[in-house]
Amino acid sequence: MMRVLRGRTRSGELPFVTDRAFGYLLLLVHGTGSKGSESWAFGPYVRILSITGKQYNPCYIDLPDRSLGDAQVTAKYVVAAIKLLAPRSTTKKVAVIGHSQGAGLNIPWALQFWPSTQALVSSFIALAVNFHGTGRSKLLCGAAVSYCGPSVTQQTTGSRYLAAQNSPAMGSARSALVPTTSIFTRYDDVIQPEGPTNAQATSFLLGASNFALQDAQVCGPGHAASHITMLTDSAAFGLAKAALENPTMPAFDQSYCFQIRENPAGRSAGFGSLLSGGMSDRMAISRSRFGEIGAEPALKSYVCKRGFATQCAN
Repeated sequence: MMRVLRGRTRSGELPFVTDRAFGYLLLLVHGTGSKGSESWAFGPYVRILSITGKQYNPCYIDLPDRSLGDAQVTAKYVVAAIKLLAPRSTTKKVAVIGHSQGAGLNIPWALQFWPSTQALVSSFIALAVNFHGTGRSKLLCGAAVSYCGPSVTQQTTGSRYLAAQNSPAMGSARSALVPTTSIFTRYDDVIQPEGPTNAQATSFLLGASNFALQDAQVCGPGHAASHITMLTDSAAFGLAKAALENPTMPAFDQSYCFQIRENPAGRSAGFGSLLSGGMSDRMAISRSRFGEIGAEPALKSYVCKRGFATQCAN
């Protein structure tokens, strides 16, 4: 039976779902316009990881307003989830997997500005992540829409948020703060650029293990995967599973290029539900009323106090 555990931050309630209280706990963080259940509940990270290997106990979080609001606020929910889950884990640490904004903005911000969380995270796995932003983010709002959520502007290339997160100051998330694996597709229809080399990809992170699914040592250029299907792609899952087992040096089994070994029925477990979820995600982004395009939220005062920016709110 699924059980709902709840914690609180200053910003309000932190809901997430777990099926057991203990074990090897895994926190799943969704992307822009989505919810935890839409991104994860019917995919392999919940359905398969919970019954194979170490039998991870996956927990997914619902970030406020479908993660369309200020990412500085939603990151605090990730902080609270890490601090809530880690003591309940067999290892006293939690593994964290994020998709898109969840991996590119929320998790790195949590690790950077709440450094006490770093000792509580065994590994961080990023799927289709925009560590350095994307030039396509506002296209999701639609040509006829004159507004986007604050988080959309924050993950746009050149934002103040990303400048602070990638600051040259010591302790920033411009390089891996915990054992990190970044998994991405060169054919991403939302996050770009993703090449032509790994070092030029927005998903590339210094100090991390970086894998493009189309790399020769992974599946090769013929492997098709989009931004949404990275949540169910067999090769991405195989790499993530390898990173959970060995966070500093994941060893990929290329049989995952063709199917999820634990689910031989196909390459994409739960794809149908995620496809419909992805469509509703885009609609949610298009209906956002948070603010005008380009109106990025001011950086919180703590960002400047820590030396990661020079212009912040009072």
